[in-house]
Amino acid sequence: MRRVAERLTSTNRMTPLPLTDDDALALLSRHQQRRHQRVPTLSVISGCGDQAERLVGRWVRSEQRSAYRLVACEPAGTLWLWFVALVESLPVVTAAWDWLARRADDDPRTLPGRLAARSPEERAMFLDRVLGGRNATPADKMCRAIIESACQVGQTTEPLEHRLHQACGGDALLAVSGIVALVGDERLPILQTPAALLGSAELPTLFTQALSLVSAAPALPIVVLVGAEPIAEYLTATPECRALALVREGLIRLRQPAAPIVVKRPLDDDDARSAAERYLFERLQAHPETAGLFELNGMLDLGGGRRALEVDLLARGARVAVEIDGYYHFTDWDAYRRDRDKDFSLQLAGYLVVRCLADDVAGRLEDILETILVALRRSPPDTRR
Repeated sequence: MRRVAERLTSTNRMTPLPLTDDDALALLSRHQQRRHQRVPTLSVISGCGDQAERLVGRWVRSEQRSAYRLVACEPAGTLWLWFVALVESLPVVTAAWDWLARRADDDPRTLPGRLAARSPEERAMFLDRVLGGRNATPADKMCRAIIESACQVGQTTEPLEHRLHQACGGDALLAVSGIVALVGDERLPILQTPAALLGSAELPTLFTQALSLVSAAPALPIVVLVGAEPIAEYLTATPECRALALVREGLIRLRQPAAPIVVKRPLDDDDARSAAERYLFERLQAHPETAGLFELNGMLDLGGGRRALEVDLLARGARVAVEIDGYYHFTDWDAYRRDRDKDFSLQLAGYLVVRCLADDVAGRLEDILETILVALRRSPPDTRR
């Protein structure tokens, strides 16, 4: 982690150095540690194409959390969009009943039915006694609004998020802090905000709202995806302020991927596929989880008088076969049939077959490596070699 930190900044402290995906993933994990320590943290990722989204996908899987991607980004209204995302993505009703049962020292399995059977006046008196009145905490206010809404199913069409917003006097930050306290840190989703569509003029408003949100709820993971040019202009044009400091601390610039392998089709397809095989094999050899596991063009004797099969990348111990398809695989019916027969024979022999395109070996290498790792992890470590 120290080496990652050393690579973060250049002589111009306003702009961090670009990171590889692995270093960026380690830094995102460090951001999460800061959130656990209640340090307001905003993750801001700048990359090319879908680099940032693919990195967030890896991080979501490593954290084993759910994720919620905002479908739009409106700087002046993003705080409200974040709040609605929380309400929609979390089991707030279940969390509210659990919260109420703990506060009342009651049985959460029978409390909902008994409370729903009471009259509105009796229910209000009970909630006043358990959750308090005007001096209730934000979590108690959220709990009460959710319980009242649950007990009035079919009697109102008002969206739940509006009722929760009103319960906190129209203060979205207070409502967010109440929801976070109600459900607990471990259930919080990673909120992905596609600010890459915004211009530099719109970023100050967005980041100011983000500062307010993570200050009110430090445990909440917020990830903003932003274009390289807008974020560079924001960093240089914005006067020193808390929002700028927050963005600077959380900014992750991704290193541009290496130029893809040039594949000549259809004249040189076999050579291109072989190059892709060698390139993927070298990457697997360099990866700590796959080093030494695969054979390049390994021969597999299936026995029973059947002919041996040549597998592009073969992990015998883990029983994983990786096949790389070139252009001709989809232009020749006989080649397609042979591939399907080969897959069936490998599956009968207990091998999990992973197929990928030669073009994708360079262009989508991280996705391919992740798929191979998932295939390998299905078997115990001591049987892979």
